[in-house]
Amino acid sequence: MNSGYVVKSGPGYAIASNEIEEAWKDDQKQGKYIPLQAQEGDLAVFFQQSSYQIEFNQEKYVIVPHTAILLLIRDEELFH
Repeated sequence: MNSGYVVKSGPGYAIASNEIEEAWKDDQKQGKYIPLQAQEGDLAVFFQQSSYQIEFNQEKYVIVPHTAILLLIRDEELFH
């Protein structure tokens, strides 16, 4: 197991829209998502075997699938 702070999180799980596409609707192409629980600043404990380490702009990051996260610790006082 490993841990780290969440820097960014994806939009969530895409869900199908049952709405009928109408030409007069402006937001036809906007998808709908079920949001993820992980938020920026959370401390995540995750399975190391499921994570991917990358280097971007000389910084090391770990990409973790949401299903590999075991525990999220959120301390609201740190961000206020």
